[in-house]
Amino acid sequence: MTRLTAPVDIGADIISVMSADVADWNVGDQIYLGPTSYDHDSGEHHIISGIDTATDVATITLTSAAAYYHYGTAESTAATYNGVTDIRGEVVNESRNIKIVGDTETYDDSTTNAEDWGGQIVCADHIDINGKNYACSLIFDNVELAQMSQKDTEKAALRFEGAITNPHSVTNSVFHEGEGWGLNIKNAAFVTITNTQIIGFNNFGVNIIASNTVALDNVFVSAIEPRDTDAIGMVCDKQSCFAICSYNDPDTSCTDISVQNSIASGCHHGGFVVPGHTCGEADTQTTFRNNVAHSSDGFGARFFPSAVLDDSATCYEGSHFSAYHNHQNGVVTNSVSSKVVVSNMQMIDNLWGITVISGGTEEGREVSMDSVHIYGETEGDDDIC
Repeated sequence: MTRLTAPVDIGADIISVMSADVADWNVGDQIYLGPTSYDHDSGEHHIISGIDTATDVATITLTSAAAYYHYGTAESTAATYNGVTDIRGEVVNESRNIKIVGDTETYDDSTTNAEDWGGQIVCADHIDINGKNYACSLIFDNVELAQMSQKDTEKAALRFEGAITNPHSVTNSVFHEGEGWGLNIKNAAFVTITNTQIIGFNNFGVNIIASNTVALDNVFVSAIEPRDTDAIGMVCDKQSCFAICSYNDPDTSCTDISVQNSIASGCHHGGFVVPGHTCGEADTQTTFRNNVAHSSDGFGARFFPSAVLDDSATCYEGSHFSAYHNHQNGVVTNSVSSKVVVSNMQMIDNLWGITVISGGTEEGREVSMDSVHIYGETEGDDDIC
């Protein structure tokens, strides 16, 4: 993944990125331009028709014109935002040499091929009828999963379920454009996902349920939409780009989970739903660190008390997080605890700013913000801010 070094206007068919980042990109590759505005639907897929890497800045020509504006500039914007947050548009290459492609036919109830299953890859331990144990071990590197996952089910493009014996790793891979979830890690262990992009799925990009010893590092999730169904009536359908130990509440089997250096963008409902860490451990914790959410139609991150930390009812904390251009809160907390802390955060141009609430009706509840930098495009009112 790389960043735009110049803005892309509507109608443009040329983008600029750093040449060093695209040395192995090729004509014919499919790329994704992530959203940079408040419009969560403004991410778009394109095909490369030409690449010029003669200088430090590469120019990439597309076979079609951009439908949306995407922000870019020559230097990272981190210096503007507390030395942390780069808001330039992400550019993802969605093509790999190893391709696993599901059914691409359009869903049509009038045909005999109406299931539109899309395919899935499952890693699971099991015991056969003779009592023999089989333990899965999955290693993916530079793999592309396209049009995978099964609609209206938990059967994601890639699913670890009951895989608790061997280590598993997914690196430098991309999952894109499925009808269901992107990645489901359920009742699993020893799973590492790094330098991987998950783009264009329904309800969840990543969902971790009742699992332990799972590490996500530099994972990009974008364009996660609600499923298209009326079957649930007025029931709220759970969804987010990253659901970490939150799908089943409380999830007392979800332990030793780490999410770092990851991005949620273009999420319909929210970026991250994630448990907080022990209060006072912001400087050392690695459970949720240096993550960013932007261009969501809802919130950037919701922190809630961890079901596996005994002191969460007394105090829980969310830290080391940035959010920008979200349609609602950059961060929201509203769960019951005596004290809620947010620290080491950058909130940039979120329409509803930041909301830190300690739920419950008892007196003496406390909220605290430490080293939280809030940026906006209009001048603040000292009487209310």
